[in-house]
Amino acid sequence: MKGKLRILIIDDDPMARRTLSDILHVYGYEALAAKDGAEAFAELQRGPVNLALIDLQLPDIPGTDVMAGIKDRSPSTEVIIMTGHATLESAIEATNRGAFSYLIKPYDVQQLLLHIQHALEKQRVAEELRKSEERLDEAQKVAHLGNWEWDISDNEFWWSDEMYRILGLAPQEKALTFEVIFSITHHDDREIFRDAVNGLFSEHTPYNMNFRVTHPAVGKRIFHAEGKTKTGWDGKPLSLIGVIQDITENMLAEDALRESNERFRIAFENAAIGMAVTALDGHWLKVNHSLCTIFGYSEQELLANTVQDITHSDDLSIDIRGYKRLLDGETSYYRSEKRCLHKKSHFVWVRQSVSLVRDAQGRPLYFVSQIEDVTDRKSGEEALNYRVEIEQLISSLSTRFLRLESNRLDEGIDGALKDIGEFTGVDRTYVFLWSDGGATMRSTNEWRADGIEPLMENLQRFTVDSFPGLIRSLSLIETIHIPRAASLSDDAKEMREFLLPRGVKSAIIVPLVFGASLIGFFGFESIRQEETWSEADIRLITMIGEIFSGSFGRRYTEKEREDLLYKTENANKELNAANSKLSALYNIALFVNRTTNLDEITSSSLELIIYGMEILNIEKRGAIFLVEGDRLRLAAQFNLPAEFIDFHEDEGIGKCSCGMAVKSGKIMVLHSDDSECAMVSGPTPCGCIIVPLKSAEGVVGVLCLYMSAQEEAGEATLKMLSSIGSQLGIAIDNARLYEITKALSLHDPLTGLANRRLMYIELEKGLARAQRYGSLFSVIMADIDNFKQYNDSFGHTAGDKLLVEMAKALAKEARQTDLVARYGGEEFLVLLPETGIEDACKVAERIRVSVASQNETTISLGVAPYRAGTTMEALISHADSAMYKAKQEGRNRVEKYAYMKPRET
Repeated sequence: MKGKLRILIIDDDPMARRTLSDILHVYGYEALAAKDGAEAFAELQRGPVNLALIDLQLPDIPGTDVMAGIKDRSPSTEVIIMTGHATLESAIEATNRGAFSYLIKPYDVQQLLLHIQHALEKQRVAEELRKSEERLDEAQKVAHLGNWEWDISDNEFWWSDEMYRILGLAPQEKALTFEVIFSITHHDDREIFRDAVNGLFSEHTPYNMNFRVTHPAVGKRIFHAEGKTKTGWDGKPLSLIGVIQDITENMLAEDALRESNERFRIAFENAAIGMAVTALDGHWLKVNHSLCTIFGYSEQELLANTVQDITHSDDLSIDIRGYKRLLDGETSYYRSEKRCLHKKSHFVWVRQSVSLVRDAQGRPLYFVSQIEDVTDRKSGEEALNYRVEIEQLISSLSTRFLRLESNRLDEGIDGALKDIGEFTGVDRTYVFLWSDGGATMRSTNEWRADGIEPLMENLQRFTVDSFPGLIRSLSLIETIHIPRAASLSDDAKEMREFLLPRGVKSAIIVPLVFGASLIGFFGFESIRQEETWSEADIRLITMIGEIFSGSFGRRYTEKEREDLLYKTENANKELNAANSKLSALYNIALFVNRTTNLDEITSSSLELIIYGMEILNIEKRGAIFLVEGDRLRLAAQFNLPAEFIDFHEDEGIGKCSCGMAVKSGKIMVLHSDDSECAMVSGPTPCGCIIVPLKSAEGVVGVLCLYMSAQEEAGEATLKMLSSIGSQLGIAIDNARLYEITKALSLHDPLTGLANRRLMYIELEKGLARAQRYGSLFSVIMADIDNFKQYNDSFGHTAGDKLLVEMAKALAKEARQTDLVARYGGEEFLVLLPETGIEDACKVAERIRVSVASQNETTISLGVAPYRAGTTMEALISHADSAMYKAKQEGRNRVEKYAYMKPRET
């Protein structure tokens, strides 16, 4: 037995609520009551109602707004508006917003009950009609039968949803006309179908025929069509009606199956990516040529294996989970990336898409896999991650050694060798230092992987002359890269005889230089397998060698200081000066390694050198230049004359002594009579010292310092300035690397556009400015039309290429003040500061036209303006809603979001 019909009474008059409740109860209804809109909405949270009786004037919300809220929550709920202050305008508004009827207080109870009965009857009939339409729609789906009607009097067409479905169109995707059907009809059948329809229209002659269609969405199909004229009581035609039924499966079942199998065979065998059919236990049942190429096996060799045989053991769980989800019916396919063993014993990364084929009873038969080699992409990702990680390691080591006490240097070196060796995966790392005045060398520090024989114990003192080729290369401050020790030429015979007996397959040897002297070398050795390091890897490894050099140099300097303590007071004074220089150098190193801001490094370090290093005997003036391509840019200066700044504006390398120092990489000491540089010109004779700022990448800039004309820069001063140059060069290079890494973290790696992180940052700033100053701001949401279909048709590589092209088009058409971001997938977001809705729509239209004229696909765009109080999430949602409307309206168009107008009071 059905429950009672529920009627909600919304009236602020308690007497009216009580009276109506009693009347409704007497007539068998379940009556609910609320004194205002808030209570009404709370009541609706507890369950739907069949009918609502609403007083037009409520204390909190107008009755028509309460009705709108009820309709939003439950469109089938009927509403009767009641009021004691009726106006024509309020009656029209209530009717337009969905009220069933409009009663004026006081009203007759019987009249009210009659209205209630009619409203509930309307609801019942509407529900029955809905169910009837659902049953008809389901029946048409089962029969693949669609019907249509053409009203001759007003020339309007109506097509059932199934008509759209059997023609491969989403319901109401676009206006369906006979011309649309003609356009996809097989060319041999077009005239027959056109004559039949024209005969029905002009002569009202019924037709009964079969015809074929060819359409990208549905393929080749055969339809049965019937049509006739529907006449009125006077015999005159009122409309044309007809049906179309897809009978392809009945007539062409065997041909379709044969053609499907052939298409699958051709697609399978000729696919550019790997294709495979595998049994439920993982045995290969069928593989194509592309898959054999990916794994390096012949077809027979691959069929003799299983999926598990060539899958990396750490990745087997990926397939196990995926197969289980398919077999349990949780998904129709799964995608994953994993490592597979190549025939040549190395692993390749593949991206696979796996589906399960079942029989007519739903029993699983076999898996079908699409497999693509993504090793290059993964290698690129790993290389980038490796670069970032090794840069972090270098920064960590630099900071660690700056704080390390000299008496714990060996402990620090041992720990660093272990960290570097484990990070790079080599088998041995070590340090050799010169001894006996440079005549011999000895292994001072070593780390080795488990199972590797020690080197340090057997190589304590051997002459430098034993390895002339090695020493010659190291003396040129060259890093030696030996990717294959067995292939060393006769010119490196001594190195080959040194490495091969110990089983070394690959090695890197980095010179350790302090000041201008070679003090030893730092080495990597790979024993278990050959390794090849990239130039970028070698540059970063060389930076580690420079950190070691500085640390050993500091220890040498401190040892010299300790020896000088036992000498004369004059020597003690010189030692204190050297210690002060070292302390100053340490302070500079500590500062430049504390920040990654390039401007702060140049300006603050220049100030620290000029004002904080009295021992240099330099004046309170100086400058730092940075190398930018073939030019020098003045990055920082203190107390320099205008002629100096003018002379060096946009200076080319080689224009003056600063550029010569860049080219030579050596410190230059100039006096007033041997340079045309404006730095040493002026009424007071003076000179300058130009110090190259070096990093692993080369000279990145120069440091220029004033000194008196009579001042002579001693060797210790030059060494100190060289160390300062190295520290500043490394810090400048690290700052630039940091800025590059920071930029990469804020941009989409595929398209180069701003990513969501940068987009949110800029959007938050833009909205803050718009809110504070009342300025305009708009956003555009853009989405590539039919992108999934494009991806499915042409593959993900083509899809990625299309995304890149779309990004270029958006960036080209956007203005310089706008920000174009990849929002996700095929969606893009454009931020337009100081831009109203109309101008934003013009930008969007310009983008749409550009994309449509230059690409195979189109783009739909939604524009939303900022209004006071709108949040970031709401603004993006508004643009997304407008873009979705553009999709609904036919794609390849621009729609703008319209805020609801405030209700007039």
